[in-house]
Amino acid sequence: ERKEGGVKSRPGVRLTAYLVSGVYAIVLFLLGLQLPHLIGKLLAFLPTLIVLLFAAFDTLLWRIQPIRFAVRKRPRLRGTWQGTLSSQQRTRGGKEINRPDIPIFLAMRQSFTELSITLLTSESKSRSTIASIQQNANGDFSIYYHYQNSPSVAVRERSPVHLGGAVIEVTSLDPQTLTGEYWTDRWSRGDFNATR
Repeated sequence: ERKEGGVKSRPGVRLTAYLVSGVYAIVLFLLGLQLPHLIGKLLAFLPTLIVLLFAAFDTLLWRIQPIRFAVRKRPRLRGTWQGTLSSQQRTRGGKEINRPDIPIFLAMRQSFTELSITLLTSESKSRSTIASIQQNANGDFSIYYHYQNSPSVAVRERSPVHLGGAVIEVTSLDPQTLTGEYWTDRWSRGDFNATR
């Protein structure tokens, strides 16, 4: 599904394509064709070859020049990022409380079609449930994602499990720094920055 230059992650669609292509190849191989033996074998193997080529492109080839220059719709985010996070929380009475900045690590796993983000602090771990990369009109990128935060058991009484969303701004295809902001369902919000 395409949206403003970004592709939403659809692992179910990709798995279905792999399965259908694999079943097609197996059926052709078992039924055989009334073609010369070598051509029949090649036709039976063709869907599997296409799937293998797509898997290689999705996981590795899209990051390598000159293919990367031709694609130019995905920044390289994979890796570990270190930074700080600042937050504000609104009490039920409406008062804003500023929290001290805390150190964070962002672990990003990325293929051409998928992106997952894990944000770690000394007290909790946030895992993305869905992430989408959008290429903006001026050539930079915005990453939108939803996440679930799971604080450690020791702090869960004052910091319960919660859901949130975030946006990360990416200024180039090979960024060295990231800036972002987030908001949660427990009336907190804030921003963060990180360096590769």
